[in-house]
Amino acid sequence: MKSSDSYGTVVTFRDPGSLAAWNAAMNAHAIFTGDPGSLIAATDDDSEFALGLVYRVAMQLRGGMPVGPELRELLARADALAPSVSASEKLHIEAVQLMAAGETSRAGDKWNLILRAWPHDFLALKLSHDAFFLRGDIDSMLASSRAQVGRLKPDAPSRHVALSQLAFALEESGEFAAAEHAAKEALSIEERDCWALHCLAHVYESEGRHAESLAFLESYAPIWRKQNMLDPHIWWHLALRYIDAGEHHQALTVFDEQLSRIDAANAWRLTDATSLLWRLELADIATGDRWHAVALKWAGHAARHQNAFLNVHAAMAFSHVPDLPEAGAFFRTLAFPSDGEATERASIFRNVARPLAEALRLYVNDAAAAAEPLLVLMPGLSDIGGSRTQRDLVERTCSAALLAAGDYDGCRRFLDARQGERPTSVWILSHRAALARSTGDGAAAARFTRQAQEMTGKSVC
Repeated sequence: MKSSDSYGTVVTFRDPGSLAAWNAAMNAHAIFTGDPGSLIAATDDDSEFALGLVYRVAMQLRGGMPVGPELRELLARADALAPSVSASEKLHIEAVQLMAAGETSRAGDKWNLILRAWPHDFLALKLSHDAFFLRGDIDSMLASSRAQVGRLKPDAPSRHVALSQLAFALEESGEFAAAEHAAKEALSIEERDCWALHCLAHVYESEGRHAESLAFLESYAPIWRKQNMLDPHIWWHLALRYIDAGEHHQALTVFDEQLSRIDAANAWRLTDATSLLWRLELADIATGDRWHAVALKWAGHAARHQNAFLNVHAAMAFSHVPDLPEAGAFFRTLAFPSDGEATERASIFRNVARPLAEALRLYVNDAAAAAEPLLVLMPGLSDIGGSRTQRDLVERTCSAALLAAGDYDGCRRFLDARQGERPTSVWILSHRAALARSTGDGAAAARFTRQAQEMTGKSVC
């Protein structure tokens, strides 16, 4: 049986309940709420429901799940359905197979191909954006998002999603005014569009609009605090504002009351807690025994090396609790994928993810010794995926390592390059103040500290 879903895409199924579950899941995914995965998993008995299989595999791959027996079985079932499904569903199956094979960029291109022919395909809209996000491929993300917004009429059900994705791509490209406009347009259509809200938080941070960011997040709090699929990440963004303002006790409160309670099953949600603790330590704030609790949550993901971004964050946690058995297992198995595997994923692991994990472990034990290994990896940093704001944690660490190594000229060059792109960045100004103090330039230290304070209106430690 074939019928159109609530977005206008042809879906093949045997049980009409599958279509109802599909619509409910996609509508929930559009606003980052509920449990779309459970809705789709409940349709497992539908032997003709190919898109349900594609969604389940894609979400598990995104979460770093290795391609073991469970995923192979789902992929085999999807492949067996390819001859009997619609043309767009067949392309979905091909795309998720590419993703499972470690070719995320090619998978993103395949989902983008679907959008060109079937612009109302919601799953292709989400997964193409996700694929480019996982690769840190801003150019493809921007081109795809711009084209998709141009394809959709103003009354298209997925227009607000396309606009929020365009807003994010624009922000990541440094086009902040255009990003703000697109995000606000998305919110004017659907005020629960959490990706648009999330994008505005990025814009305000990137432009140093600290007070506006806090006011915005607070005004939308009644909405985003109920959006369980993304609210930990929004709490993290709020905590970043507190760190920049020197209100470290507030950031620790966010960790203790929100991020420390995140379910260990979802590795992406663990990255927020991990990143927050690392940033607090870079600000010389004691974090007590919090690392142990975070590392225990990462323990269930220690053998998963499918996702570079997740692995880098796992390395941060395990580096702080080296005696944990899973920490040893994690670093021993970093050789995966094998050097003989010629996939995009394998290349990223060999060239960036694995050496970055080792450099971060080195930083915890000897910050100065980590300076050169971290600096070498900076040109390829975007390959681990995520956003610029998430990846700047590695840049902050590299800057701190250069300072610890006494490489003041190198640290100055490093910060000069980044300040050219983000002149109002509080962390860059704060690091410049620390560098000036280290070289005995009290006047420059005071000037940079004052500039950082002006960005937040508060004292910066």
